[in-house]
Amino acid sequence: MTINHYFSSDQQFLSLFSEKNKKANRIHYTPVAVAKKAAEFLCGGVGHKILDIGSGIGKFCLTAAHYYPAFTFYGIEQRDDLIAATLKANETLQLSNVFFEHKNFDKIKLKDYHHFYFFNSFHENIEEDKLDYNVSFSENLYHYYNANIHKQLSTMPKGTRIATFFTLEDIIPATYILIESHFDEGLKFYEKI
Repeated sequence: MTINHYFSSDQQFLSLFSEKNKKANRIHYTPVAVAKKAAEFLCGGVGHKILDIGSGIGKFCLTAAHYYPAFTFYGIEQRDDLIAATLKANETLQLSNVFFEHKNFDKIKLKDYHHFYFFNSFHENIEEDKLDYNVSFSENLYHYYNANIHKQLSTMPKGTRIATFFTLEDIIPATYILIESHFDEGLKFYEKI
């Protein structure tokens, strides 16, 4: 079986993971087709360091790293069990251009990266359907994280690209323009002007 097999469908990708990790796929993890399309946009920008904020089991980063080996992908995730599952999956995939870190969003500096993927990571603070209860949730955290990402994105240089999937537009500063959208407008591409 080739590595390409794992990226042929969501079902094949999920074969790398335990049943526990598979359960949250429909709501909390990026579909492989979306990850590939988002990576295509993000890899078209200047700079090669791309960050997934709230990487979950790493579907975006692993898929993007497979299709775009000249770029480097970073995933941050506040749940250490998801990082462990992702690293185990990459033992099979053997992708050398992808890195994951167990860290909360407010402990990173966006200026260390060039472009960003964001699948509504903060929304779990205000929705009923949670991935698990291993981290703290609150409406205050939701607003705090949104304000933080908005502020940091505002300071990024012209040409910075963001791909969002089912994310409210309030995190995107007015200095970014919507370039295009896909998947019934669930996936949106922005660039700073």
